[in-house]
Amino acid sequence: MKANLYTIIRVVVLVALASGVQAQQARPVMFNDIRNAAMGGAGVVSARGTFSFTYNPALLVREKFRLSIPSVQLELGDNFTEIVRYFTDNSEDFKNIGNDSPLSQNEKDEILNELRKKAAGLDNIWYKAKATPNIGVVIGNLAFGIYSDVQFAAKVDVGVLVPKGRIYAVNDLVFCAGYGFQLNERLSFGVGGKFIRRFESPVIKLQIEEADNMGNTLDEGISEMEQGRNGFGLDVGALYQLNEKLSVGVTARDLVGKIDSLSVPMNL
Repeated sequence: MKANLYTIIRVVVLVALASGVQAQQARPVMFNDIRNAAMGGAGVVSARGTFSFTYNPALLVREKFRLSIPSVQLELGDNFTEIVRYFTDNSEDFKNIGNDSPLSQNEKDEILNELRKKAAGLDNIWYKAKATPNIGVVIGNLAFGIYSDVQFAAKVDVGVLVPKGRIYAVNDLVFCAGYGFQLNERLSFGVGGKFIRRFESPVIKLQIEEADNMGNTLDEGISEMEQGRNGFGLDVGALYQLNEKLSVGVTARDLVGKIDSLSVPMNL
């Protein structure tokens, strides 16, 4: 049985290496579990709960019944509130340096210098926020769930002359299911699938000296995000019980995956 397990692992590794050759790929989607995020994403053997099968579908052999009522998990990156405060607190200054501002060029230059000083500590760093509303159920070895992976990121480029802002947003609406089964007393397998509806904006560049046009720029980015793209992913996983206290797990996440015309890189 160990020989069969090693053969499976070798095949999965070869598929992973072959999939890494692709030039352009789509960003993968993954359920944001707070417990596993705190463990650095180490959930292949230890994930628990309704959505544990998104880390390794073979883990469903350990679940009998789970129910996640509608809930939301939130995650804020370091200093995310600082960049939000920078844009909100200085909104009037942005307007004052716009092309239609009645201020003189010297006055605008003074405001620009202050904006640059305030942005120095934020320069060229993406600050992110994330929300994951979800609902799901596990019955026996079967699991079904729906979650939305909403991410927003923003940064400031101080630049040589004028600070510029950049923002990006993506929302992945995911319908997922999984099935796990015990092959024998030590070895179990699982398979999981997901259908993805992705709404993604381009990286929107905000020219601070053109503050009056920011609304139009944001509207264009939102319009592109609303179009949406379809995708899917197939996960496979295995668990091997070495003894009462020690297990070994392997997962090929997105063994087959696409979003629109782009392939999703497999994560082994």
